[in-house]
Formats: sequence, C-alpha cells, structure tokens
Amino acid sequence: MKKLLTEWRKFLKEGSEFTDLLSQVRAGEYEPLTDEVWEVIQDEGYNEELELYNPEDFEYIVLTIPPEDVEALKAFSAEALEKYNRFDIELKEKYENHIDLIDYDNGVVKVVRATI
Repeated sequence: MKKLLTEWRKFLKEGSEFTDLLSQVRAGEYEPLTDEVWEVIQDEGYNEELELYNPEDFEYIVLTIPPEDVEALKAFSAEALEKYNRFDIELKEKYENHIDLIDYDNGVVKVVRATI
C-alpha cells in the first residue's frame, strides 16, 4: 500500500505528458473489434502472447490526439515517432493487457485491451 501511495504522489507531482491520452484509455468508451483491428492484432501476435484467440476477448478505442500530432504521424516525423514510442512505454507500464496500434497513414492511434 505504501508503494502505491508513493507512486501516486510521484504521478501527481510529476504528471505525465500523456495525461489526456491516458485518461481516454482509462475512462473512454471502448467498442468491439472491427475485422481490420482483429487482423492487426493477429499479425502482431498480441492474441497469441495473451493466449486469447477470440476477437470478442478484446475491445478498442480510437484516441483523440492533437491535430498537429495527426499530421506529424502522417509525415513520419521523428519527434512524433519518439513521442508515441514514449506513450507506448507508459501505456504498458500503467495498463496491463493494453496495446496501442498506430495507423501512420491516417494519423490515428487506437488502444486495444483484453476484456478477460
């Protein structure tokens, strides 16, 4: 319990550059997977990693990101790639069984989570 309080105080003190995105991950409305998202999950091997082979075992959300990030992702900007790599790391640290899927062509960030 003490460790949890220490981590919470650290978070409150330091914050995160991804506070808005992580709040969407935590409180957003997730949807059942589309065939396209399920295919990406299978291609990435995420379902095998979790030993979940049914698309109904997952759900996803499309995050609202700043317009400048949308354009930077589309342009494969080094800064955007670095930023969303940091987001990926923080997401995995804070939310077990969550992954991000980035569609660079369209500048879209999706988060998938296992439901079981």
